[in-house]
Amino acid sequence: MPNVAATDLHRAFNQMLLSRRAMTDDRLLEMYRRTIKAVQASDQDFQPTHRSNEQGLNAFLEELTSLLEPLGLGLKRGADETSGRKWTALVNTEGAGEIAQQATDLSPLEISYVRAVIEAIVESYPANSVGSRHAVGLVKDLNGQMTQSAAQALLKALVARGWLATSERGRYSLAPRAMLELADYLRGEYDDYVRVCRRCNRIVMTGVACAHQACEAHYHGYCYDMVLERRTACLECKTSFEEVRPTPIGEKAVSRVQDDFARAAKRRRSQRGNEDDEVDDSQPGMSQEQRAVAEEDEVESEEERRPSRSQGRTQQRGAETIIPDSFVDPDEEDLDSQPGPSRRRFR
Repeated sequence: MPNVAATDLHRAFNQMLLSRRAMTDDRLLEMYRRTIKAVQASDQDFQPTHRSNEQGLNAFLEELTSLLEPLGLGLKRGADETSGRKWTALVNTEGAGEIAQQATDLSPLEISYVRAVIEAIVESYPANSVGSRHAVGLVKDLNGQMTQSAAQALLKALVARGWLATSERGRYSLAPRAMLELADYLRGEYDDYVRVCRRCNRIVMTGVACAHQACEAHYHGYCYDMVLERRTACLECKTSFEEVRPTPIGEKAVSRVQDDFARAAKRRRSQRGNEDDEVDDSQPGMSQEQRAVAEEDEVESEEERRPSRSQGRTQQRGAETIIPDSFVDPDEEDLDSQPGPSRRRFR
């Protein structure tokens, strides 16, 4: 693409992206139209180069991408794994570059905790999600002191900024923004756990897997539906999906019994009110999975009664910064009331 001269429209739209970082494409189109109006309100002679429709937005984003490249930033586009809605995210392209380091207000301990949460989610395959108590309990493995209340606040911030998603079952998983920005990081660090969709070749954390014993094919839910529109067999091994039903990947791969049992165990401890009582893991009919959950809950309960003394198993995976911006969720406000110029500027 020829050299593009930055206009007020590019600067204002970039400011909006720095504030929100990721959004659905229909929302992005609306913000593009609002940005044009905001610029025209301050400069009546301004005329956008591209039309204010989907095609015009795509052309404008190509220009913006070329302007952001020298700053170590770029735009990535993908889809929500559950709904199939298209998303666009402003991402760091230089990993641990100076810009990326300056763009976060997290402490080193908080960054270590975020890495630990991401690691727990990815290594939980095929669940690709963790329960809330598990996520909060990761603080005991850090090289430093972090309270469980601080972990809960950080988890809420990660959800608010689009890094994590939380379900009605209380399980945390990677949200579309994380899937877009961390794709290369996940492939490089967790190659043994990360799977890619056989149809679209993007990372799949929620969907289905071919149940044929020798097949490794995985599909996003919406990609699986598209495959079924044309054929009823796996693209990899040709096994009929009608004869061998695929297995779920993601939260649905985890029995609700595990989540329900953990919550019930917590309620029983609260009702007893006796710190010396222990969860009885020898109840008749209790499965091995339920015993494991009970033991984990009791360990976490013990941790809550005394300061953690455990030392870190969390490994530093180089100097790359995963979280590139502030976690103070900005109000959804008109562009003409956006905060002042960003620390990132281009001419």
